[in-house]
Amino acid sequence: VTSAERTILLSKDMELTAEFAPIDYIIMFLNSDSTLLQLDTLAYGAMPEYRGENPVKPMEGETFFVFTGWEPSIEAVTGDATYVATYESHGTGVAVPNETKQPTKIWLNGKMYILLPGGQIFDSTGKKVE
Repeated sequence: VTSAERTILLSKDMELTAEFAPIDYIIMFLNSDSTLLQLDTLAYGAMPEYRGENPVKPMEGETFFVFTGWEPSIEAVTGDATYVATYESHGTGVAVPNETKQPTKIWLNGKMYILLPGGQIFDSTGKKVE
């Protein structure tokens, strides 16, 4: 065997089988502020999957954010990849009558949120939207 060419000299008929170890690629899921949410190593062709709860983005003043998906779109692994959470911004847009002090339902993109008189917003599972 020569090291430069990796040539193998055979003196008789032989059957050779090459074995290849799969290459794992790094797949990262980040929140919009670059916080690492999940880190995986996956083989070529595997389909990445985010296994955590939907990420959240804190409210900014009267604006709250609803998670809409990942950028870029999740695809089968062909190399290292980073997926970043994306959000739609929404103002509360709802006047809560002070005299009733009742929660108000808000419907956005087919999902229900609850706006409390104090301004806190919760999703339909009861999780506070920060």
